[in-house]
Order: sequence, then structure tokens, then C-alpha cells
Amino acid sequence: MIGIVNCHIGNIGSLLNAFSYLGEQAEVIHDPAQLDVCRAIVLPGVGAFDAAMASVERTGFNSSIKCYAASGRPVMGICLGMQILCNGSEEGKRPGLGLINGQVMNLRNLGCRGKIPHVGFNSIEHVDGGSPFLLSAASRDFYFIHSFALQSTAESMAIAYVEYEGAKFIAALQHENIFATQFHPEKSGEAGLALMRQFLSC
Repeated sequence: MIGIVNCHIGNIGSLLNAFSYLGEQAEVIHDPAQLDVCRAIVLPGVGAFDAAMASVERTGFNSSIKCYAASGRPVMGICLGMQILCNGSEEGKRPGLGLINGQVMNLRNLGCRGKIPHVGFNSIEHVDGGSPFLLSAASRDFYFIHSFALQSTAESMAIAYVEYEGAKFIAALQHENIFATQFHPEKSGEAGLALMRQFLSC
């Protein structure tokens, strides 16, 4: 079973529909104890960084997600769910989960000269590393909606990049059993479904 972690920060319905379309059983996880029965978990997210981390801490998922990741089972963060996997964000003051060794920054501070938030489809331009997960995304369009992003990490990872109005930032990454996308694969049509299939095969 795929567990979709419910920290009251995500568009869970779209993910449930996508996994159902792929023929995969997925359930919304409300209690950290339920993580034990999941072969993989997904952290969705829409909203602000501090509010998301406050919800993660209030619902008791903070240490449980870290323990789950330490077990080697796959963890995937989507949009804000990706950002809270990082050390922290310019958007807030709370620390993130620290599963990705990097800092999230405002798109303006990454050189963006265009409209913020970045909304709409954009193409993955470049992939560093041989991750099949990321290579399945190369040169394909995905749906973004965000004002903050991860520019770099402090350790070697497989990384897919995207450019938007002068800013270049990480669109997706994989580090061992940690997978993350700044875009929404569940809202990205066949390209997104293909990426989710690849995640399920890991």
C-alpha cells in the first residue's frame, strides 16, 4: 500500500485519483502508526512552509517520517512536501525535516525576473545523474505552482533542473530512497503518471 500522509497541507484527492488510475492501492494516513504498513509514502503539500511544519509536528509525523526514511523505504515529497523535506526555507523560521540537505529560497532571490508565483507547465531541461526516476522526466513538461524552490544541495544527488524567467532551480531529485518534485506529477498528465509509475517501481 502507498500511504499519502495527511498533515492537512495537501491536495490529496488528485493523488488518490492518480494512484487509482495506475492500479495502485493508496490510502490517506492520519496516524503515524499507520506508516508501518506502507511500502512507500508520499508527502503532498500546498501552502506556507511554517504552517506545514507546524502541522507535521502537531500531528506527530515529524519523527515518524524520519524513522520511516531511515528504514530505506521510498519517501516522495511533492511541491511543499518536497520543501519540508529540506533543512529549512526562506519562507519561514521553523526547521524542516532535514532529509534533503539544502535550503529553499524565494524565486526572486534565485534570479527570477518574471511573475511570481511560477504557475503553469514547464519543461525539464537537464538531468544530472543516472536515476531512472529522473531520466523518465527529461525533456517533458510538468505543472508547477510555487514561489520558492531549492537551488542546490550540499551533497551529491541525482537532480533534474528547470529554468523559469532567469531562475534555474531543482525541479526534482533523488537521493537513495528519497524522491522529490517541485512540480505536481498528479496534475501533469501522462508525463506525471509516467514519473509516478517509475516511483512505484523503485
